[in-house]
Amino acid sequence: MAVPYDIPDSWEWVRLGNIGCWGSGATPSKSNIKYYEPQSIPWLLTGDLTDGYIIDIPNKISRLALEKTSVKLNPAGSVLIAMYGATIGKLGILTFPATTNQACCACNTLFEVEKFFLFYFLMSERKNFTARAEGGAQPNISKEKIINTLFPLPPLAEQKRIVEQIERALEKVESYSKSYNKLQELDKTFPDKLKKSILQYAMQGKLVPQDPNDEPVEVLLEKIKSEKQKLYEEGKLKKKDLAEIVVTKGDDNSPYRNSKKNSDFVGSTMAEIPNSWSYVKFGSIVTFNIGKTPPRNEPTYWGNDIPWVSISDMPSSGHITKTKECISHLAIKQTNIKIVPADTLLMSFKLSIGKVAILDVPASHNEAIISIFPYSDKKNIIRNYLMMFLPLISTAGNSKDAIKGKTLNSTSISELLIPISNYREMKKIVSKVDLLFQKVAQLSD
Repeated sequence: MAVPYDIPDSWEWVRLGNIGCWGSGATPSKSNIKYYEPQSIPWLLTGDLTDGYIIDIPNKISRLALEKTSVKLNPAGSVLIAMYGATIGKLGILTFPATTNQACCACNTLFEVEKFFLFYFLMSERKNFTARAEGGAQPNISKEKIINTLFPLPPLAEQKRIVEQIERALEKVESYSKSYNKLQELDKTFPDKLKKSILQYAMQGKLVPQDPNDEPVEVLLEKIKSEKQKLYEEGKLKKKDLAEIVVTKGDDNSPYRNSKKNSDFVGSTMAEIPNSWSYVKFGSIVTFNIGKTPPRNEPTYWGNDIPWVSISDMPSSGHITKTKECISHLAIKQTNIKIVPADTLLMSFKLSIGKVAILDVPASHNEAIISIFPYSDKKNIIRNYLMMFLPLISTAGNSKDAIKGKTLNSTSISELLIPISNYREMKKIVSKVDLLFQKVAQLSD
């Protein structure tokens, strides 16, 4: 007979049917309740196979079924193999006597063969068994094919030595597998953690060198203040929005600027920033609008006129070029929904808190999103800075100033603390973070 490969002279090629007694199981008639009550004899299904010792079999049949049907009781130590469907080749070794259904084949008696040597051989043949399966919706491999499979038979003492070596190797494989899984998890989480660290470092003023010749942040803050005063005089801003921009003290009376404490969240009372920076409340440097959803029961409000943004339309830190839904001009007219111009920064504040994106086209948006309009920002420097850091600031749950839970309101948005510098430094920070993020992305490729 043709043999699959060469073996030592002290070994022999035999058929599996020659090394033990094999039998397949059966399913007692479901129509006879006496075959299943009282439950007393374990009855294994192929889903109970574990590729190891079988210590639990939930299904049971009665002793009458064992006496009156073709089901057979296999002794402890029997080696089981699945013959049907997706479980073909799945293995198990009984730790107690049990019966099986017809989808399982059992070697219940072995002649001078170590059961684990047979077990590991059957495991090595799993792909071959699957390839030899026949049938339509549920292919199977028959008992006849199993018992006619060629089996390399060493002397019993050598079988035991081989099993010992396999199990010693498997212990190392398991150890390596745990290490590999940890490495895989690290590889998966490392880019996001590294990005967060870069952002935290940037918001502490440590990412780009401080330039003593830079204009102080107070120049920017004065521009914002002047613009807000003008808008107030034009009746476009409420008096309450003219409140002091810079935040210098927290609830614990500790200074936000130059705190000697450290924290893993920049934007809380614990964070340290350079002397030339300032903490400001989000609501003091921008105006923002919460969106709205037209009534769904009014079909005339929905059409193809104005793109309407939902959170699912927002790619993380990307650009919105199209939306799944649009609303009509009538909806804009009758529901006081605003059209937001292109280049506007959007941020979600419900469920996917802190998700940001920039509009590439004029659009409206739903009430889970705010559109953000920084003051004194003709070159979009503040917008780009906020786009980069709002996701971190808005979701840092250990800060009293961050968004808590899965939603917030206009007050909690306004209270978010933003560490800012002058125009030049913020622009340089955004460029440096972009460059570093590109390098982090390359690590993932």
